[in-house]
Amino acid sequence: MKMLYAPSQRIPNDALHNNVICGYEMQVIETLAQAQKNTQILYLPHKNTSEVFNEVILEHLKDLPIVRINTLKEGLSADCLVSDMSNYVFAWAFETQKPSIAHLSGFVKIEFSEEPFYKLLDAITTISYSLADLEHHILNLPEIKKERLEEFLCKEWM
Repeated sequence: MKMLYAPSQRIPNDALHNNVICGYEMQVIETLAQAQKNTQILYLPHKNTSEVFNEVILEHLKDLPIVRINTLKEGLSADCLVSDMSNYVFAWAFETQKPSIAHLSGFVKIEFSEEPFYKLLDAITTISYSLADLEHHILNLPEIKKERLEEFLCKEWM
């Protein structure tokens, strides 16, 4: 199995916040690697994320099956996309029609309104709120809600 991890931009701050950011990223990637045996992680950091973050993360996870990639196109062979709300979830859904998981650690619930953006987000992602929840979704990969995606496209954009 291949998992594509594409987080949003990470912005450098003070040492404490930088360590928290790197620790968070490492926890997510470790969860992806450990959830299923023989999983390869394709890591697509945001293009504006400081290279320092990426170097630290990759150095600390060098024993995991992780490959850094630079474009979404390089990751199209993955079985699922995991992100935190990067715009990649939209491109992924339209290009591959494969599942995506929006990992929102720290949230306890999100309610989608009837606005088109939220309808689309609800149609193409499954939300995880904890690392245990993320692992559960990886073990039971959700299907993209194709009917809802098609309904959204026909109703909202036609």
